[in-house]
Amino acid sequence: MARKKVSLDKDAILEFSAKFKDQIFLVVLLAALGAGGWYVYGQTSLTVDQIINQAKSGPGAGGGAAQSSVVDPQELVTLLTTKRPKSMYQVERNPFGSPEEQLRMRQEVDRAYQRGVELYNQGRYQESVDQFDRVIQLDVTETRMSYPVLPSEYKRRAMQENAKKNLDSILTSAQNDVNEGDRLAQAGQTDKAMELYHRARTNLASVIESDTDGKVIGADNLTKVKTLEQQAFKKFIQLRGQTLLKDVQAAMTEAQQASSGSDYIAMLKAAATLQRIQVEIQNIDPNAELVNRTTRTQVKSLYDQLESKVTSNFSALIAQAQQQFAQGITAKDLVKTQEAITALQQARTANPKDTTLAQQITDFIKQRADLVIQNAQQFVADQDALLKQGNYDQFDVAGRDRLLAELNRLADMGNTFDDAKRNQMVSAISSLKGLKLPPLLTSKYDIQTVAPMGSSYKVDLIDKTGPTARQRTLILREGRPDTSTRIELKKVDTDGGFVILSRPDYMDVKVPISSGS
Repeated sequence: MARKKVSLDKDAILEFSAKFKDQIFLVVLLAALGAGGWYVYGQTSLTVDQIINQAKSGPGAGGGAAQSSVVDPQELVTLLTTKRPKSMYQVERNPFGSPEEQLRMRQEVDRAYQRGVELYNQGRYQESVDQFDRVIQLDVTETRMSYPVLPSEYKRRAMQENAKKNLDSILTSAQNDVNEGDRLAQAGQTDKAMELYHRARTNLASVIESDTDGKVIGADNLTKVKTLEQQAFKKFIQLRGQTLLKDVQAAMTEAQQASSGSDYIAMLKAAATLQRIQVEIQNIDPNAELVNRTTRTQVKSLYDQLESKVTSNFSALIAQAQQQFAQGITAKDLVKTQEAITALQQARTANPKDTTLAQQITDFIKQRADLVIQNAQQFVADQDALLKQGNYDQFDVAGRDRLLAELNRLADMGNTFDDAKRNQMVSAISSLKGLKLPPLLTSKYDIQTVAPMGSSYKVDLIDKTGPTARQRTLILREGRPDTSTRIELKKVDTDGGFVILSRPDYMDVKVPISSGS
């Protein structure tokens, strides 16, 4: 059967096109988009190796082109960023620091944790609590490592064991602090008295926290602890209440003076003081028995006024902070430099996207870190010389602790510093921790009596330096150390009724003179 030839009528085609022109346009558009999309997909789905091979072939090279072993770097970068979004090649820095920094932090956490466990197993519970506090400070979520027992749980156990083992001494020490606080309060030394009340309360609160139901120390003992803790707290509040009004007035005066000037850093400091005062007023005097409502309103109004002035003058604040930082660096003043950085950080809150200001803050923090390290190194040298000379009373414990706090805070700032700087910080921290007062002479020699015997003094003591403690009697003359124990009668004060006993590598002790036999 013969096939019938199909012929297309030109007029029919034109008529069909005119009738279905919209549909035909849509089909052609979809086909074009499909072809273009397939091409784009083919290009963007290339692997990095395929893109590099394409770069080797050179621009416009066909499949049969000979490949070169040399790749033009610029062409390769262009190809990579053309066929993949640039964000694909950006590596975001881990907020916890580089892998090396994270490893170093884990190692530090592990050392503190293992030391805490070691001290706990040795029965040195209070020291182990200090170590677990350090672990928790470095690893707040307690997830940086896989702990056999969580640091917080170990800390609770150590506090509990310490309370069980040393409850009598804890109660005695707290009661002594309260009694001494009473004496100092009567003498008008309110700050020192409050320190003792606060210390007593803190130590007792630790016992309560570790054994809230009294299962370990007993319900009766827990009641004693709670009673003394509440007594210490009440005395602290009463004493603080007496000075609170003076502090409120002083803070208001400072704020008024700052507000009338143009020193915006001073305004920031005054505002911070007012903010702290407001919190303390609420904690100590919630019923407005000491600080009335009018004064509270004035404090709040002054704070708002200072905040408004600072916020409206961030440009001037930045300029003042920059100038103060430069002067502080020259003068090696840690306080002034920190104030300047804090002011810049406050100014940045108005424009968090200001990358220039952010970079300047980072640069200032790095410069100040160098200053902290230098100060720490000089401090170690000066204090070590004092300790070697036996001038233990001149040892600056508070200064050491301030520098340790500064360095630990800087070390916790993650990726702000490079490895070399962090190593310097770790070295400075280690050196500061190595600065310690020697133990008291009484830690190895329990002095029982010191009695005059002619031109000499008879010292009865228990020697705890050997495997077992033993009773000993020494006959000492001022300035002539005992040959076996090396204990020396360093000073005799008959008017004061005491002597000072000394031995190398131990701190001197003051002992009352007993009646002669």
